[in-house]
Amino acid sequence: MGDGARGRGRDPEGRCYSSDVPGLVAGKKGKAPMRTWEVPVDPDGAVVIPPELRDLLGMDAKSRIRFSLDGSGVRMSVIYDSPYTLETVRGSVPGKPGMSVDFDDEIEEAMADELAEKYGFPVPR
Repeated sequence: MGDGARGRGRDPEGRCYSSDVPGLVAGKKGKAPMRTWEVPVDPDGAVVIPPELRDLLGMDAKSRIRFSLDGSGVRMSVIYDSPYTLETVRGSVPGKPGMSVDFDDEIEEAMADELAEKYGFPVPR
């Protein structure tokens, strides 16, 4: 798998790696060593993420990153957009048998039943 595919394999120099990020090469104990990049911060506080790092992480012009700060330092994580939205997954999970598919209908029926009980008139069905 030395062709840049993710997972286990060998890099072009024959070194073993085991990582979800291609290009990170295994160290002495089989773990990928930390790679670092230093970049300047401009007067507005912006930084340019090095092209090599963007490529390794699969980032593009629309990518977003999250910075997390804890006692050991700062961590940068890429926020990968989900291809799914509420609209695209709606109806993808079948309802339970005997349960309503449309809550709006159930709410309307419950309100009509409550009014009928309160004011004593029949509800047409």
